[in-house]
Amino acid sequence: MVELGAPDNTIITKIVKNPGKPQHIVVSFKHGVTHEVLSPLSELLRESYDGGKTWSPLTDLALQSNGVEDVVISEDSSGKWQYMTDSPDYSYDIEIDPEDSSIIYVAYSPKIFENHSSIWRYSKNQNDWSEIFRVEDSRGVTSLAIDKLDPNKFYAGVIGEKGTVYASSNKGQTWNVLNEDLSFTTIWGHSQLQINPIDKSTVYAGTWGGGSYKTTDGGESWTMLDEDHTFSPVCLAISSKNPSIIYACDRTAPKIHKSTDGGETWTEYYDFGGEYMLSSAVAIDPDNPDRIYASAFKPPMAHEGGLVVITSGQATPIGEGLPRSVLEIEIDPTNKNIIYVTTHIHGVYKSEDAGITWEKLDDQNNGLPRIGVYDIDIDPSNNNILYATALCGELPGYMIPPPTVGIQNIDPDGKCGVYKSTDAGENWELILETISEARGIDVDTKNNNNLYVADMMGGIWVSNDAGQTWRQENNGLGSISMTSVKIKDDYIYASTQGSGVYSGIINNDGSITWDKTRSNKPKAYVYKIQVEVDPTNSDRIYASSYPGGLLRSDDGGEHWNDKNFLTPSIKVDDPLNQGYYRFDINSKNPEIVWMGVFGQGMFVSYDGMDFNMFASGNDNAMRGKHVTSVKTNPTNPDEVYAGTQGEGVFVTKDGGKTWEEMNDGLKTLNILSLKVVDIEWPPLGDDFEDGNADGWKSDGGWSAIQKDGNYVLQGTGHNWISSGSESWSDYTFESRVKLFDGSVHVNYRVSGSNRYAIGINSGSVYLMRTLDGVHTNLKNVDMQFHNSVWYDIKIVGKGNNIKVYVNGVLKIDYTDNEPLLNGRIAFESLEDQIHVDNVVITIDSTDSEIYAGTAGYGIYKFNHANQKWQNLGRSFGGGWWSPWDRRMYQFSSIIFDPDVPGKVYYGHFPSGFFVSDDNGNTWEDSSLRLGNDGIFSLSMHPHDHNILFAGTYNGVAKSVDRGRTWELKSEGMPSEQWPYTVAIDDDNPYIMYASTKNGQNKGFCNRNDFCGVVMKSVDGGESWFKIMNGLNDRSEFYTLLIYPSNHDVLFLSTNEGVYLSRDAGDNWEAINSGLPSKHNQVRDNVADNLALTPDNRYLILGLMDYGVWKADLSELNLSS
Repeated sequence: MVELGAPDNTIITKIVKNPGKPQHIVVSFKHGVTHEVLSPLSELLRESYDGGKTWSPLTDLALQSNGVEDVVISEDSSGKWQYMTDSPDYSYDIEIDPEDSSIIYVAYSPKIFENHSSIWRYSKNQNDWSEIFRVEDSRGVTSLAIDKLDPNKFYAGVIGEKGTVYASSNKGQTWNVLNEDLSFTTIWGHSQLQINPIDKSTVYAGTWGGGSYKTTDGGESWTMLDEDHTFSPVCLAISSKNPSIIYACDRTAPKIHKSTDGGETWTEYYDFGGEYMLSSAVAIDPDNPDRIYASAFKPPMAHEGGLVVITSGQATPIGEGLPRSVLEIEIDPTNKNIIYVTTHIHGVYKSEDAGITWEKLDDQNNGLPRIGVYDIDIDPSNNNILYATALCGELPGYMIPPPTVGIQNIDPDGKCGVYKSTDAGENWELILETISEARGIDVDTKNNNNLYVADMMGGIWVSNDAGQTWRQENNGLGSISMTSVKIKDDYIYASTQGSGVYSGIINNDGSITWDKTRSNKPKAYVYKIQVEVDPTNSDRIYASSYPGGLLRSDDGGEHWNDKNFLTPSIKVDDPLNQGYYRFDINSKNPEIVWMGVFGQGMFVSYDGMDFNMFASGNDNAMRGKHVTSVKTNPTNPDEVYAGTQGEGVFVTKDGGKTWEEMNDGLKTLNILSLKVVDIEWPPLGDDFEDGNADGWKSDGGWSAIQKDGNYVLQGTGHNWISSGSESWSDYTFESRVKLFDGSVHVNYRVSGSNRYAIGINSGSVYLMRTLDGVHTNLKNVDMQFHNSVWYDIKIVGKGNNIKVYVNGVLKIDYTDNEPLLNGRIAFESLEDQIHVDNVVITIDSTDSEIYAGTAGYGIYKFNHANQKWQNLGRSFGGGWWSPWDRRMYQFSSIIFDPDVPGKVYYGHFPSGFFVSDDNGNTWEDSSLRLGNDGIFSLSMHPHDHNILFAGTYNGVAKSVDRGRTWELKSEGMPSEQWPYTVAIDDDNPYIMYASTKNGQNKGFCNRNDFCGVVMKSVDGGESWFKIMNGLNDRSEFYTLLIYPSNHDVLFLSTNEGVYLSRDAGDNWEAINSGLPSKHNQVRDNVADNLALTPDNRYLILGLMDYGVWKADLSELNLSS
């Protein structure tokens, strides 16, 4: 054996040779320590390009992604991290108790085979870690928020099939669902809820980013429709002539989709093209279901758009004369040449020639003011009677284009509610003033006196006399945030913001009985939630989700309203890793809210998200960025930071007009989290009368001494003593200084080796700047300083100006063109000795520290002085891994791509999957759809190198796109298996083998019915079956090899020796003759302990406590 140059006392966990470069070897190793197992962050990678003669470290990959795995702590922000023993893994949020910084709360998300979420509390004084909250039948807690005004109030966003928000009013001692009906299932508008015109029990509902659903039993059960085409429809339209034909708008793209079989299957019907951002409305010709009118919005503000008529897929523009984009289209069923539309911001228009010309109906002193109209309905019995439902209140100024564009704001005197016309739109009157926006109206087709209205904050209004009198019918509703109401016969359906659809019965007396068993459905699967509380108003709570976008409650969670004015809906490959609607509330001005939408860019609101606007830059620099985190600078509302997946960190300092990259120093651009810490520095004062200088750092030469009955700070020789923070910017320094034969530097804004030095000697006071090792004298003033005399020194720094006072007299006033803007304070004695007393430092402004959490590289801190990111290091340290009640597991598997030079795949347990395109010098996380999972082993399809297989601790996962996305392929395999090997027959890749350790009951063999299993697939991993004849199921199974000379021959290492199969796994026999021991239990996380020599003559075994052994295979006659 030849030593390959690993550090002393290390454990080699994996050796991989690059098939394209035989001299290129990568080794994964762990630092070995006696009786101590290191954190999962302690595994490193080294590479050799000379066959192992010399080794060099690859980029130091901190394998656990920040915010995803176990909890580590740094007490000095210097990079000295320590694993917090017994902490939960897969933690997606962490909060520090605002009243006691020694207490932290961690949100836990389950592994794939678990079915509960929890919150854990850490306190050194109360038995360290304890679980304070658990939710069964859930998939994680992705957000934890503490009310800053009342720190007893906690909120937790719990995801899964029953995604919602939980609340505690006593610091987590007890919990309850904040709102029983909140499910983040929003049906945004009136046209997204439709009843089959011939079947009152068949209803369609299109949700905001959560799919479209169909019920055939009146709302009791719902089925999701084709997600590719109806993921987030702005509208649904059903043909009255042929109800099997349905059209759907698309919030994620400017497309129209069509179904001809009642929603069972869908196709793309029409694409407006790249200059549009989404389709907004569809109306179907009552006589010809293949002819539709459709509209779409243009970016960025949806002021402009397009209106077309489409016949059998061929479109003709008809929107000439309309000033803005179209929200709603209504066709007169008795005269299809008459069309009504409403336009963005405000506007109601009528065409009597099928869209060739248009007449304006609002803002004509005819009773219909200049207000926004959501819905127009035509009385089915009298086409001269029209109803329009409207919003009210002026839009904020930032939503209205410049006057040159010609768009006026909404009439401030206009009322929310329902307007009625009895002369086909010539004149109107307000017949119902609603509490908030009136989102939709439905007229009873059998009795046109019966009207039903959806009020966004007032529930359902009903009139049985054509609008003369009204009443609310909300008894039994779990939400009154209504967006739509539809009736047929005696069935009524009402859709909401955040609570799905409510179903009821219209009684003979006109009252409504809402049926609880058919209400608060459907419920979209919730993948991600962020909860935040307004820092100045405990009743105002925000919650964003995928799906659902952003909701807000202004009454402590009792009622919720959609806040997605211009927020786009997104559809992603992996909602857990990409489904971000990430927002941040400015703590000093909470009306300012910033939001980043993954794959779309940045948005800002100046009124608490009542409205929002694009803020991706005047040059669209942030448009399309995959935003994962947003943080505002608390001291500057125009300064905002955005972290992205794959593009790094960006900052705007002018409210989103311009954005700049700030990626210098980052080893990865995959940013998962940002934190901007507002640091308010108290004045620093020290008169040294306690006899020490504890608040100062010195390597020697400085101490507090007593002199003439007074304690002073004495410096001797040439030595430094410092205090403060390198993030200090503008501050005032005051002190008394006494010289003895020598001189002194008061070093101001010290950052690294850079500083200003205010020098005092017997004959002058001067200002010197040191920048990158170069000393520059900036100013010198002659002045006599006497020995043994106290002098009052004062230094004031404001931006690039430095002022120096001696005994109250200004001596230096200098403005620096190359200023040093940040740094601590220090004294530097220059031979002999000096005395210092009565130090007072006043920091003028609040500082902000910026931190970034990454995927795979740990945490970075931004250094303001050099404008670079600094890595804060990895965690090292022993500890017990509480989720598994044992030492920490760690496994690695490496594959070189044979087709792409420099491309390397790295599977890691517990952190997931990483890809490098530069021979391992940099890595990117690529764990989409793996979920909370790690990788024990990797294999590549021998013929199609796009296909990878991974042995995870939930079975086998498969990727068909070189590891970009993954899907579990474990049908037939027992649950929670850890495949240490996934072997593929390169003659027939449909034949595969997997050897496992049973991970059930946290992998403890004595707690399980079996300890491992060997399985086979003959369909390329789609399904698996056991091949255990001759094997003991009380064994763990490690490395499985296919003999290259005869693929029916298999070798298998176990914790009880080595086994051979001569018939492709049908039967097994032990081959342990000559071994000193069969016992070979995996320790130190090494499961890859069996190999063949290149000539296939010898089988090599690593044997616990006995070194390396070989078996001569030539005597077994295995080739035939």
